[in-house]
Amino acid sequence: MKRIAMITAFCCTAFAGAVWCAGIWNDTNFTMEERKWQACPTDLVAGANDGVGDGSHHPADDCGICHGSNGVAASKVLTISATVYDSRAARRPVPGAEIVFQDYAGNSYSMVANDLGILWSEDPMSGDTSLGSADDSNTWRYKAWVVAGGGERPMMTMPAVGGMMVPRMSCNMHHVVSGTLGGLWAAPASTLRSYPATGLSYQKHIFPILRSKCGPCHIPGETVAEQGLDDTFDYGAGLDLMTYGGSAVEAEGTVHAKKGIRTIVNTSTPDASELFAKTIYGGTHGGGEFWGGDNPDYRALRQWIAEGALEN
Repeated sequence: MKRIAMITAFCCTAFAGAVWCAGIWNDTNFTMEERKWQACPTDLVAGANDGVGDGSHHPADDCGICHGSNGVAASKVLTISATVYDSRAARRPVPGAEIVFQDYAGNSYSMVANDLGILWSEDPMSGDTSLGSADDSNTWRYKAWVVAGGGERPMMTMPAVGGMMVPRMSCNMHHVVSGTLGGLWAAPASTLRSYPATGLSYQKHIFPILRSKCGPCHIPGETVAEQGLDDTFDYGAGLDLMTYGGSAVEAEGTVHAKKGIRTIVNTSTPDASELFAKTIYGGTHGGGEFWGGDNPDYRALRQWIAEGALEN
């Protein structure tokens, strides 16, 4: 059974000789900027690349420590592995969340999380030959999407798999609750357990949502990623949602202003806020779709905006 298609910006169908503007993705446009709006592949069976076993141990740990070529479980080397949670705070796992990724050669893979939110695969990837031999896992770059609860979130950066002196990949190398990126998360769970019907506070209610859902992309400071050969991408897009009024960043001797949350809300017409145009299902957000109109986080944000979007 094939996955249900998400609402996306481009068609995923690929064939030889097509050009980028037609939504065709191949090794000629395997960069962060050109893949920004790539739609999640839908022509594959959910879980088709799931690894063998029950995966009932060490959720959120770096699987590659043991399941790398030099680990104690080297007989079972994992190409990619992760634990998926409901938020960056890694409070609750999300059984059934799906990670889809596509490698440099255009091969698509799908893994579905078990009851502990854990997923993994042993299937090899095809390498980015501009970085070296295709057989070297340090060249295994990929574009990835997290699909759950009706939402779809693409990973903006496209890192190489190999790392930390051992050729392997565990998303838990970086996405842990104690790390700067926080847990690998899927939509659309509520950040806080509940919100008041009125009197929303920026400090108590709104900032936690922004911190969970919008960081670490929209943060103060430089947000330019560099990967591969001459492949750079500003994943922050000049927006700092960790501050109310924005901030400034200096890059190569030039100071640039970053917009804050106050600049992308519309207090007279909350639903017309740029914040929602980007993040609601069907929106045009490079970081993906976060919520529908009945999501508690969405309702809290909308109420706060309607109340004047105060820095209270």
